[in-house]
Amino acid sequence: MLRRTLSVATLLTVPLMPLLAQAALPMSGKATGTVSSEAPARFTYTPSGPGVLTVVVKAADDVTIRVLDADGQMLPEGSADNDVNGATGLEFLALPVGHTDPLVVEVTMLSEEGGNGAFTIAGSFIAEAAFARAADPDRRPSLAKALTVGAASEESVNAGEGDAWDWFKITASESMTLVIVTRMVEGTEGDLTLEAYTEGKFDTPVARTCRDTPAMNR
Repeated sequence: MLRRTLSVATLLTVPLMPLLAQAALPMSGKATGTVSSEAPARFTYTPSGPGVLTVVVKAADDVTIRVLDADGQMLPEGSADNDVNGATGLEFLALPVGHTDPLVVEVTMLSEEGGNGAFTIAGSFIAEAAFARAADPDRRPSLAKALTVGAASEESVNAGEGDAWDWFKITASESMTLVIVTRMVEGTEGDLTLEAYTEGKFDTPVARTCRDTPAMNR
């Protein structure tokens, strides 16, 4: 079974820069922080194994929670904007984690005016081996597989097994028009989406397409 998104990264020769986090995610008690509309607050956490990560944030302003990997890519189901009890600054997120990759918890401010951006944050982690998943070798931009222009590459995605997307990289040696074509292997069904990213910025694609050919998702 193929997930609906296949991400294709166009990574130029700009090196990947690690996300800057201000502190470790507090796992016993609460910590305070500040956030602005221009600068999110980030906290690091590295799980010891598979389990469920829970994060609670309380603020006077409208905030959201996101959980990113070390490259800045948001994890599947890794965002929360629930406005608990109608309070725009009260958020929680419970996220299954199947690996021991470093994580970054990001608090983002949505309020455009007013407020001082102050918030409290607390985390907890419940270890559970049943959440374990095999590590996908091309799950992050920094692990992207190099593509050769003009050559075909056969890959697969399977969200149910933790392979939510595949990353590829193409290094442009000069100005060029990049064309990517995908085709399903005969007898396989799925709906793919192509997304392209550049210069180490992975929160917003520079191009995205899901134009299916007639009578077939490709």
